[in-house]
Amino acid sequence: MKRSFLPFSMGILFLILVGCAKEEQPRTEEKIEKVETMVMKVTDPVCDMELKKENAIHAEYEGKIYYFCSEHCKEQFLKDPEKYSKTEKVIDPVCGMSISASGERTVEHKGRTYYFCSPGCKDKFEDKPEKYIGK
Repeated sequence: MKRSFLPFSMGILFLILVGCAKEEQPRTEEKIEKVETMVMKVTDPVCDMELKKENAIHAEYEGKIYYFCSEHCKEQFLKDPEKYSKTEKVIDPVCGMSISASGERTVEHKGRTYYFCSPGCKDKFEDKPEKYIGK
């Protein structure tokens, strides 16, 4: 009994046609950009909140893009961009978080300025500063 190769040939032809009909795959650069966007985190220069880049609101200043957690932070930044764009990073002595030295929450103690990420950390420091100095 002779077998027909027609079903087999039709199957191969179908696979070739389906393969050709697929959408063109994105280039490697596009794939990398998509992955970076999905996992990249940014820090709001106004409140120091860390958030996913894809969820952030943004504004451009002097050719650099800044990311914000809210319209309020974006507005604060745009009122005085110099204040937020050139701030150095410091460590909150209470919790160890890296934050901008923006002067929003500070305490002067023995001639030195300490910066805090939240009112809670600031209050803890003010209650017992010696506990956190030199940490």
